[in-house]
Amino acid sequence: MSTLIIPIGPPGSGKTTLKEMLSSNLRCKFYSSSRDDEYKKAIEIHKSKGKARRALFDTMKEFFNQIKTENDPNPIIYMDSCNAKREIREKFIEDLQPTNVIFINFRYSDVDFLLQRTLKRENHPTFPTDEEKQRATE
Repeated sequence: MSTLIIPIGPPGSGKTTLKEMLSSNLRCKFYSSSRDDEYKKAIEIHKSKGKARRALFDTMKEFFNQIKTENDPNPIIYMDSCNAKREIREKFIEDLQPTNVIFINFRYSDVDFLLQRTLKRENHPTFPTDEEKQRATE
């Protein structure tokens, strides 16, 4: 019985913090991948968004294959940084075929708080670092 956890929310909303809390407290096999971190690595290597996306696809495919080959009967898979389009989240579900899917939607009424958290980060791979551009994504 596998469980896929997909957090959805803007940068700074607590997705990675939740992942860290779960990974340190669960007593079962816990797999985690950060799509944003993997994309950042790919764009640094390939310099082209198209090539980086293809590399990211290959990285995610390898991650899914690792989970499948370990034959763990009850894995929990946490797809950190899943702010991607619905089609990408659906592809995760299709590829992994989990028994359970848990969506966690992080919402905050204080957008300024989130913007300030994001502005403190350097080079977020999928979110603009310019405050004006960030506000435009609300």
